[in-house]
Amino acid sequence: MRLERHLYNHKDLVVGGCLSSLLFSYYNKLPLLFTEPNPPFLFDEVVIKNPSHFGFQNRVKIPQIYLWEKLMFYQSLQGMVFGSDLIRSIRIEDQNLLKLTTEFSKMVKTTFEKLYVFDQEQISGLISSPILDNVKHTVIDWYNVRHGSKHDKIYLSYDDDHIKEVWFYKSKRSSYQDRKDCVTRSFLTREEILSDEYSETISRIKLRRLMKEVIEAKSIELEHAGREIKYQYSLQDTEDTNVVYKLDKPQQILDSYQELILEPKKYYVELFSSGRDSASSF
Repeated sequence: MRLERHLYNHKDLVVGGCLSSLLFSYYNKLPLLFTEPNPPFLFDEVVIKNPSHFGFQNRVKIPQIYLWEKLMFYQSLQGMVFGSDLIRSIRIEDQNLLKLTTEFSKMVKTTFEKLYVFDQEQISGLISSPILDNVKHTVIDWYNVRHGSKHDKIYLSYDDDHIKEVWFYKSKRSSYQDRKDCVTRSFLTREEILSDEYSETISRIKLRRLMKEVIEAKSIELEHAGREIKYQYSLQDTEDTNVVYKLDKPQQILDSYQELILEPKKYYVELFSSGRDSASSF
């Protein structure tokens, strides 16, 4: 039988490339599939309250990106990432059939009994995937600092949701250790995101003004290097369906499973080493 005609069968599946979906997949031993990885924000952290789960000390705080990278690597080694990273589209057909298109335009089909959806934007064929209009969505703006990159500032916070927080970090573009680029986090409604008043250009001008207030430099020049928007989706009513929409944050999942006793296993590789070898910048 040709591979594209093969029908896979799964009891339960998890959809999403975020840390929440990875944790849920890991704790419940469920296969994970996604169209694109969705790593956490560089400076977000979680607290590990049960050291037996990942080998950390009790109540240690670690970067979410570090946990995401290690879990993605481990789940892949265990064969729990269905389709690896080659899936380009996921679509629900009928009530219990998924059609997956791979990078090489191949079709893969699998049945399921229950589907746990964390990243609603990565799957089509849902009843609906409404973006909430009455909540604040997270907007991340990255900047290359062309002038004014040498200073001692690390973090700034403001009362305004437009540029709520600013982080300064070592620039990967420069060989000088004291040169810093920056990233901001804002919380905006969908209407504000679509408005010119909160565009990348206006955000850059506002950040430049804020930096001038706290950084002593002859000039400050910023180059917008990219924007990420993490929308909040609605939790839909699924009492009579086999699709479960999940909005749990990583810390909520860690807390809900902190009393879970995991069976000891022999790993091919250490799940977490004592050193931080993350490529993310830590």
